[in-house]
Amino acid sequence: MLEDIADQLDLLAAQKQAAVSSDLLPPREDDRVAGELGKRFAEHLRKELEDSKYVPDSASFVQVPKPGFTSRPAALLTLTDRVIYEALVALLRLKLGKYLLPDDVVLWPREEYLPKRWTDFERAPLASSEDFIVQADVSGFYDSIDHEHLESLLVYATGERKVARAIRGFLSGVMSSRRGVPQGLLPSDTLATAFLQPIDAALIREGFEYYRHGDDIRVAAPTVSRAREAIALLEIQLRELGLLINGAKCAIIKRADYESELAVGDALMESTREKLLARRIRRLRENEEVLIQAMEEADLDSQIGWELFYHGTIAIEDVIELLREHLEPNDVEIARQVFLETIIRAPGKPGALAPEQFHQQLTRSVVRLAAGRSPAALGHSASIIARFPDKTELVANYLSAMQGSQARLAVRQAEDVLLTEDLFTTPWQHAWLCRVLASGSRFIRKEMLGRLAIIAGDEGAHWLSRVEAMKVLGCAGHLERDLVTRSWRLAPRPYRVDLIAAAASMRTDHKWARQFLTAARQDPVEAVVVNHVTG
Repeated sequence: MLEDIADQLDLLAAQKQAAVSSDLLPPREDDRVAGELGKRFAEHLRKELEDSKYVPDSASFVQVPKPGFTSRPAALLTLTDRVIYEALVALLRLKLGKYLLPDDVVLWPREEYLPKRWTDFERAPLASSEDFIVQADVSGFYDSIDHEHLESLLVYATGERKVARAIRGFLSGVMSSRRGVPQGLLPSDTLATAFLQPIDAALIREGFEYYRHGDDIRVAAPTVSRAREAIALLEIQLRELGLLINGAKCAIIKRADYESELAVGDALMESTREKLLARRIRRLRENEEVLIQAMEEADLDSQIGWELFYHGTIAIEDVIELLREHLEPNDVEIARQVFLETIIRAPGKPGALAPEQFHQQLTRSVVRLAAGRSPAALGHSASIIARFPDKTELVANYLSAMQGSQARLAVRQAEDVLLTEDLFTTPWQHAWLCRVLASGSRFIRKEMLGRLAIIAGDEGAHWLSRVEAMKVLGCAGHLERDLVTRSWRLAPRPYRVDLIAAAASMRTDHKWARQFLTAARQDPVEAVVVNHVTG
């Protein structure tokens, strides 16, 4: 079916769009080169399509942890397949845009790629005067989408029968199944939001104050009875699409409680600021030396000191007021305090925060600590990853941000996780932690290098773990040729760009690595990746 529409596909435009990384997986080498593939790649691919020789590779699936120790499958596709996927969905965008409900109902995703609007979505039900709010989402949504039903819906929405059939065939190939779309990729968001459109329409048609963001749903209702009616209708509509509501996350909440939950994050930051400011003012009142030091740092006129300490003609309250702008805590100081208080009240500890509040506070504080290059979270990083696997990306990005001033300690935290024998970690976690090790490869201990060599050569290990381990070994100068060449023959195609990156780290001192990179230039995608990793 693809050969019938090959001439309609804008492969050059799709190359540029396919450069957008998956929002579930660590950035990859081929993410950076998609827009540079050029005419050679596009024309060869078009010929493959016209000659019916193009066959998509099966996706490699990586389980990404969610809160509560469950996971979702992220699909890793070759760049070629991502370009085809993008080009196919692009043919339907204009017509899907006319089919979707307005963006004050379906906030995200839309037919075009727009930033997520989670904050707007959470606050949308509060625009009504209803007293109750339904929270719900779809269970296992992306991997439950039926391809035949999706094809039918796309034809109904756009009238593009051949394109819809081609998308169905493509999805069946990459997913090796009759269900599911590759989670984490932007074209999948477009198809997924169109798939839920009958549900959106049904709830709106029945007069509900309904809002959707991805597969998360909010409904504002005047009574509990009306809220239950919305849930019942939602369940019926989902079943017609072969989907189920997530019972664990379905709830009816009083408006006041819902509103107060949303305000928790901002209120916490403000109360922490006030608490730190009050603590500093109290120290000034209690300790004259601290007060003098603060006045000197603020470069206050020396006459003020004489009037305060010797003449008594100015009150300490007046001096503190003059110092106030210098006493105000900055964002990093506030984040440090919030982080420490959040860790003390982590789930499972006395006075524990609710899981959602813990996630919000931890995320906001760690992001600010990373931006400010503060070491406040360093000593807690390994334990956070061990207890909360879904926070691995957050913490790994923080550790990478600390490489400038605290590289050795950042590497130690990653090593502590990977070297703990009785701690289960997923390939997704390995990938993020290996990014930390690669950034600080000069500080990696011998024991860690030995462990990475075992992972890289383990034929029973997930390929994501193996190639990320090889990249770290390459950065540390400990990668062997036989491992790379053997892996090139065996690895699924999506991982070849990782092997190129691993070999590139060895090219300065090893002839075999330079030869390997020269041979890799035969493929247009891999040639551009070689240029990037050696440039």
